[in-house]
Amino acid sequence: MTRSHTVLIVGFLLIIFGLGIATFLIPDRPLSWWENRSLAQVPEVSIEGLKTGNYFKQVESYVTDQFPGRDRWMAMYVKSELMQNKTFVKGTYVSPENTMIKKPLGQAPLSVLEHAADALNGLGTELQKQNIPFYYALMPAKVNIMADFLPEDVPRGFGKQNKEQVLAMLDPDKVMLIDGEQALREAYSPDQIPSFYFQTDHHWNIDGAMFAYQTILQNIGEYFSEVVPQDANENLYSLRCENAKLMGSWNK
Repeated sequence: MTRSHTVLIVGFLLIIFGLGIATFLIPDRPLSWWENRSLAQVPEVSIEGLKTGNYFKQVESYVTDQFPGRDRWMAMYVKSELMQNKTFVKGTYVSPENTMIKKPLGQAPLSVLEHAADALNGLGTELQKQNIPFYYALMPAKVNIMADFLPEDVPRGFGKQNKEQVLAMLDPDKVMLIDGEQALREAYSPDQIPSFYFQTDHHWNIDGAMFAYQTILQNIGEYFSEVVPQDANENLYSLRCENAKLMGSWNK
């Protein structure tokens, strides 16, 4: 065996065993801010766990979660994927404007859509018996409305079709629909829509929330003018950022 082979083998073993030892020496982290989830901790040994093999699965999860520099390794992986110009990295597309868009939704089973519509119609029926009007405010999910900004060769998914199927099954006499997406598209141009959402998060921002608030009040106010408060006027507010460090739910 040549010296270069020996150095290569020794170096490889040092890295493997060194990282393994470091995993157990470095204090465990209870959670990952980068992933927004709790991390696996040292599993308890039990006879049952050894018999079923569950203990070894827990050890594997523990080593994976507590691996030294785990966040840095994951960040390097994501950056390398982006450098290869892949359309989706971990199910997320990053636009030239650095806006993150999740992979479009698939087609929902008809039984699931029917169940949703039946539940809404059922609630409307019960409320109608008590002379209580039922408004259903359906607001645009970013994964659906932002699908328009994906590359042209990427399928737009079935978010729109899923929505239309459910709405077609609703009884308008029992469920009064407030279609937030339709209102947003009618009020603003396609290029303005992204400004209502956080770039790295699935939520809309304060502008989107205010628009939804105004849309709901406008629709309800057509029947109950007394419920429309003065605070729906956005000019009454001044905006400031309390925490400039927002990673976002999709930036993980």
